[in-house]
Amino acid sequence: MSPGDSALLVEPERPEWAPLTRVRSAFSFRNGIFSPLERLRRNGRRRIHYYCPHAKREQLVAGLEEMHSLRAVAGSRLQNSLSEELRKEFATSEEPPDLFSLLASLGPRIEADLSLWLAGPVQLAPDTRLAQVTVVGPRDRLFIDGEVELLPGVVIDTREGSVILSDGVRVSSFSYLAGPLFVAPGARLDNVRVAGGCVIGREVRLGGEVENCIVDDFSNKHHEGFIGHSLIGRWVNLGAITTTSDLKNNYGNVRMQVGPGLSLDTNQIKFGSIIGDCVKTAIGTMLNTGTVIDFGANVFGGPPPPYLPPFSWGNTPETRYEQDRFEADCTRIFGRRRQTPAPEMFELARLLRG
Repeated sequence: MSPGDSALLVEPERPEWAPLTRVRSAFSFRNGIFSPLERLRRNGRRRIHYYCPHAKREQLVAGLEEMHSLRAVAGSRLQNSLSEELRKEFATSEEPPDLFSLLASLGPRIEADLSLWLAGPVQLAPDTRLAQVTVVGPRDRLFIDGEVELLPGVVIDTREGSVILSDGVRVSSFSYLAGPLFVAPGARLDNVRVAGGCVIGREVRLGGEVENCIVDDFSNKHHEGFIGHSLIGRWVNLGAITTTSDLKNNYGNVRMQVGPGLSLDTNQIKFGSIIGDCVKTAIGTMLNTGTVIDFGANVFGGPPPPYLPPFSWGNTPETRYEQDRFEADCTRIFGRRRQTPAPEMFELARLLRG
């Protein structure tokens, strides 16, 4: 295999990424139509090596994401840290983007990924599919792949960017979809208003109002409520009327607490929330500007604090979501989408508990 066929992904040691990457790599989080990992594979990188400073985590994440653990390949040549000599042995991939500017660059990233998406197994539907749909803006910016259901009364607005609907997407009447927008296979959009540059993941259920967000695979926000300028992980369930604030009253930069005692300036005037994988919120949950909810938290009982640690139970960090109950709930929730939790995910979750 030639060097051009391989890549080395080095997990970033950036604390702001941690809430989204407790049980996976930052390279698996969508930052456009594709995640960096998907983009590499579509560009012909067939052998992808993965390095993480924590050896056990490297092994588990590599197995989960179907990558090759660098330690398994490099053996004794890899000591306590990754040497420059070893780096040069592999073709190095793109780094994950700056998390806090990710949403601001989402529109251009969607447009840049479009040619790669069109090069895949795509079957564009003819314009006759749009007989009952109102399209505002250029029709050549609307891309419909395969079997997409668009009910009467849907409005699609392409004036600000492309709208890309993947195979199996269903859009109910009275929905408004504004580009730039990518909707992954099997997503269901019901009476929803989407604008500002958004990426909606595979089999997501979406309703209410969504502005400039990434909602990753298998997550639910199926009812009324507003989420804006927010990063939502996989397998998240936001109860009805769950709402984010994405703008401070004084229009100042949003600061986010991304860990215990660790507050960072996003350098953004608008930023809502970071919500990690497998988080659940109760009906009517209100999230203040810059709220971070870490992996596996189950939020109820009122607004959470600026940072809620992994496995929190309620709206304070004092009570924990027990591992046995967490695993049983995940198994049941995944099963509703015909999925099974990977053993590596549960092992990473146990590793996180320490």
